[in-house]
This record gives sequence, C-alpha cells and structure tokens, in this order.
Amino acid sequence: MSIDGEFLRNVEVRTDERFGNSLSALSIIRSGKLIGVIDKEATNDPNALLILNLIKEADDKNQANITLRQIDNKTYLQTSRDIATGERLLMQRYSEPVSDDEEEEEEVEPEGETEHGDEEEEDSEMKDDR
Repeated sequence: MSIDGEFLRNVEVRTDERFGNSLSALSIIRSGKLIGVIDKEATNDPNALLILNLIKEADDKNQANITLRQIDNKTYLQTSRDIATGERLLMQRYSEPVSDDEEEEEEVEPEGETEHGDEEEEDSEMKDDR
C-alpha cells in the first residue's frame, strides 16, 4: 500500500456531529492526483488504511471529489476534481468496465423467443393472454 505524502500534508481529520470523523483539505488539492494505492496481495500499512477510511462515500455522485477504482487486485484513490480548502473528502466507487467477452457470456436468450427475433409478435400475444 502506498499513500502520497504531499496528500497527507494537505489534509486533516475533522469531527462533525452530523458526519463524524472525516478528512478535510487544508489547502487546494488538484484534480487527477493519485493519493493512494491498496494492493490486496500485499501487506498494507494499517495506519494508512485508517486514514483512507476517513474518506466517506458521497450520498450524491456530484458531491464526490475522490474516485475509487478497483483494477485487478489493486484499489486506486485519485482526486476527480479540484478540492477546495476546508472541503470534506468524499468518494465515488467505480467498478471495472465489463469486457465484450463477458457481456456475450451474460446474454441468455429468454424462453419462448424465436431464433429470428420476432419479438413484437410475441409481445402482442403475451398482452392478449392477460
């Protein structure tokens, strides 16, 4: 696990009755800054994990200023926009996009559909049956 030292110098823990403990920016943190990488196959620093746990998940994706991406066995945390001084750090999780091969495997032809895809006729027959 690695966590950016400059990032650590630019944040502080704040306690709020509404939000509890969370990280806030002491100065502007620029968009696109890689702030940490967690490797699931390596031993991670428990103190760094505690610090990263203070980045709360955003209720609204428009509030998020940190992006959390899972790629293979690593989790990457990166700023998604400039973070203003005093602003709470809030994250948005993104999952790895599904590859074309995986999408093809997931496509299952429902029962009753013909090979030629005459779906409209079948839909109208279903409505008539109701």
